Amino acid sequence: MKIGLFGGTFNPIHVGHIAAARAALVRFQLDKIYFIPNGNPPHKHRLAPFADRLAMTALACSGEPRFISSTVEAPGGKTRYSIHTVRRFRKELGEDAEFFFLIGADAFLTIRQWQQWRALLNLTHFVVISRPGFDLARVETVLPPEWQRRGTPRDRRGIEYRLRDTSVFVISGVWEHVSATAIRQALAPGGRADRSLPAPVAEYLKKTGLYVGLK
Repeated sequence: MKIGLFGGTFNPIHVGHIAAARAALVRFQLDKIYFIPNGNPPHKHRLAPFADRLAMTALACSGEPRFISSTVEAPGGKTRYSIHTVRRFRKELGEDAEFFFLIGADAFLTIRQWQQWRALLNLTHFVVISRPGFDLARVETVLPPEWQRRGTPRDRRGIEYRLRDTSVFVISGVWEHVSATAIRQALAPGGRADRSLPAPVAEYLKKTGLYVGLK
């Protein structure tokens, strides 16, 4: 079984997240992708409440049976860091499950600041999704030198770095140019961001006014 783990604040979840997940689903023949809203990430502030971000994630996943919203990082639980999340899924789904951790390229560049980051790289594959204009080779600057590169930045299918049983895949051309910050700003009184949001999420925000006055 191949399992995708897609963590993020999802503040809010938008069409870029969904497009990236669909591309990974096909590229790596994943059986399921769990969307995991962060609970209280230490590096993020002024987040919408977890319950709202979870609700929006569930709405965005509702049209795809292989997309599942997860509460594994809900506030107050024991799972706070990504290393704990992956270990929990591995314990629940068994050692035969193969994991693919989906992440944006900019976020991956901070990997050395994560809890037990070396152990994490050995537990799961990473699927690093680049934004338009991102230099794919930048990923190499944060990986230990023993990771071996396959492919070049010019390869249409991206680059793979491998060490023993896990790989870091860097792929391009699947991340739509959407900014969650820009969406929140557009949702100020009188604004609209419907085109950047899955339809059920846009309707949820219209009804709740969640980001009105929240930057």
